[in-house]
Amino acid sequence: ALKKSRDAKKKRQQQSAVQREERLAGLRQQKNERTAMETDAQREERLAGHRQQEAERRATETDAQREERNLETELVRRSDALQKPKSNEELEWKPSKFAVEECRLAERIIRPEAPAHNCGPMDRACDQCGALLWCSETRNFCCAKGKVKLPSRTVPQVLADLYLGRHRMSAEFLTNIRSYNSALHLTSLGAKLRLVPGWCPSFIISGQLHHNTAPLFAEDSAEPHGWQVYFNDRELESRQSLSQKVKPELLELCRRCFTSATAMSAA
Repeated sequence: ALKKSRDAKKKRQQQSAVQREERLAGLRQQKNERTAMETDAQREERLAGHRQQEAERRATETDAQREERNLETELVRRSDALQKPKSNEELEWKPSKFAVEECRLAERIIRPEAPAHNCGPMDRACDQCGALLWCSETRNFCCAKGKVKLPSRTVPQVLADLYLGRHRMSAEFLTNIRSYNSALHLTSLGAKLRLVPGWCPSFIISGQLHHNTAPLFAEDSAEPHGWQVYFNDRELESRQSLSQKVKPELLELCRRCFTSATAMSAA
């Protein structure tokens, strides 16, 4: 029996594509004829056997196999849904929780998770400026082999006190630090965003991430923003209007700290 099975397997492997298709078509025809002739009891017994085999197979499958099976089932369901004619009510599609879940599942199917890539530790220090580099980077990435003299890395005392909780306004500064950072920014972040329908706490950046710079002076009817604030007579009021969370006293303290640090770096 074992020899006969091996001979049959070898014979199937030697078949051409046409012969294989003819053999499978014959097997399908025989199966359909048997199914059409069986009684209700025989059909129930056959289906019960299939359910038992499927339950045993699922009990032994791994998490990866289960995930792959679910994705294949979902793809078949989507394919059948596309081929099925839709009624007028179904054509009037409205976003729902189920539609959002389908979009997220489609993202997983179309864009499977990419394999992780590890660049290794950033443990190579430049002997000129002390910048940390990855193993494939050279000193041209930081200071051009010492040609560019970087300013001192000493943190201004006022800023250090605000960060470390030694200033009387440290709590206010640390609570609304992003608002103060936005009020003192020179540029704004620019990118093409791709949003997923429904509630989405994150966003996907499509294309290049860049910084937008405004003209040197704002138009007469426009509110100054970015570096335009530095050339405005009402600088403090303009900065405060960018966010209602900032306090004028602390904002002026941060501005003076930033200005003095910039002047020392230029000197």
